Amino acid sequence: MNASLIVGVYMAFTGATVGSFLLVLGTRESYLDSLFGRSACTNCGETLRVIDLIPILSYLLLCGRCQYCKCRLPIYYFIVEVLCGALFLLSWTIIGFQLELLVALLLISLLVLISITDLHRMLIPSSMLLGLAIPLLILRLIYLPSYEITSYFLVISLSVLIVLILSSWLNKLGGGDVKLFLLLMILFGIELLLFILLFSSLFTLVFAFIFIKKRRLAVESKIPFAPFISLATLLVYFYSIQF
Repeated sequence: MNASLIVGVYMAFTGATVGSFLLVLGTRESYLDSLFGRSACTNCGETLRVIDLIPILSYLLLCGRCQYCKCRLPIYYFIVEVLCGALFLLSWTIIGFQLELLVALLLISLLVLISITDLHRMLIPSSMLLGLAIPLLILRLIYLPSYEITSYFLVISLSVLIVLILSSWLNKLGGGDVKLFLLLMILFGIELLLFILLFSSLFTLVFAFIFIKKRRLAVESKIPFAPFISLATLLVYFYSIQF
């Protein structure tokens, strides 16, 4: 069998597995339950077996239903697993086995996780941002020439200062979104951040226009911003590393 095909299947399966774990981490209230608790059906409470937890395949084989109580499973389980598998595969296809691949995989995991939590709870927990931001920043620092390190730390210091100044208003402004944009500015610089801000705003406006026009969304409804930021970030990131 072709080695590239084997690696591609492995990357896709790894991404789907990571996506499955991120779903659990993003939808459960307790992180300890997410890390150490057994998976169970949310309807009947039956503990799931290994055969029920195979990413993508279990959903297809069970026709999107719990095999114990036959309740329908949310379609976003399947979507997130497929999406993560496709993004991991895309990252390896574009980047290959380089250190930047680890940056891409961590970035994808972070963006998928905060999108899930924002959709599920309308919240981006600081602990999640910090947990994946630290290794991302370390990896990004490795790439910098020595003469740029000082300016890089100045950008970090400025970003922290902005967070501290805005801390009393973060809940009104969407604190998680502000912190995420600051992290993206540190990772990619102001120029790429402006493109991310532009595209994420456009995606949100298009989404709101379509659903308000179809009367599926009230004008005063709150819209989670993280999924649109994540989509814009991935588009800008993959475009920047490819071209």
